Amino acid sequence: MPLIDGQIYSIGVVAYDAWLNGNTDSVRIVTATPFQNLIGSGNAPERISSLLAFDHANDDGTAIDVVWTPSGADDFASYTVWVADQPVSDLAVAYAMFGTNPDVCGCFTFNKQWIDERTNPIELTISSALYGDGETLTDLSSSTPQLIQPDIELFVAVTVHDIKGNVHLTELAQATVTPIDNVNDETPPDRLTELELTDRPNDDGSALLLDFELSNADDIAYYNVYAATFEFAGANPNGNKPTINRGSLNQSCVYWSPNSVR
Repeated sequence: MPLIDGQIYSIGVVAYDAWLNGNTDSVRIVTATPFQNLIGSGNAPERISSLLAFDHANDDGTAIDVVWTPSGADDFASYTVWVADQPVSDLAVAYAMFGTNPDVCGCFTFNKQWIDERTNPIELTISSALYGDGETLTDLSSSTPQLIQPDIELFVAVTVHDIKGNVHLTELAQATVTPIDNVNDETPPDRLTELELTDRPNDDGSALLLDFELSNADDIAYYNVYAATFEFAGANPNGNKPTINRGSLNQSCVYWSPNSVR
């Protein structure tokens, strides 16, 4: 009887001797799912929904960093990272025109489903993008791949391809980022104005809760928190301050005490 494509099967193996003795207790059971490994019909892997893009630090504005949560597809084949100076949430026309050929799509494709572990986000540095004429919003298929340029807003999407060739090309999640020339950048991020400091409930009075809106700056690297027992309008960069990296903040609430931040 042939197996069914996409059906989960449980399998166990029992060894028998010449007298037909076999131990059928505590048999190790494994599961597997057969897939039709041919280009054809089937379900495309789920779209990437968790996607971030940042300016690449300490460069001349010619690269960006893209971060996303790995796909859980069992028949994963590859990711393709798309970057352009116009929206990339719908890639149907562009994909039909030039596929994933980097010479014409300016995209980057690689076939590792995850880097370290399944749960760790993937982070890549990208240095090329599709650019139009700079004056009108044109179809992506008429854009050309170029090295990333500073101070031009870019749109980023990641597509997931399976071994059958299936891929979602519409309704894609996209992130935006503006590459910045950090070598010649002397402008700090805008000041944070919405701060709320409250007592941490149900404790011994040794900590406070600080809430603040995250910065919109594309090249944000970290946050310094300054605290004192008196009012102050400025801060000494060399003073006592916890440092919070950009990637550690999923929300803008931190617990602060003189020796720790979390």
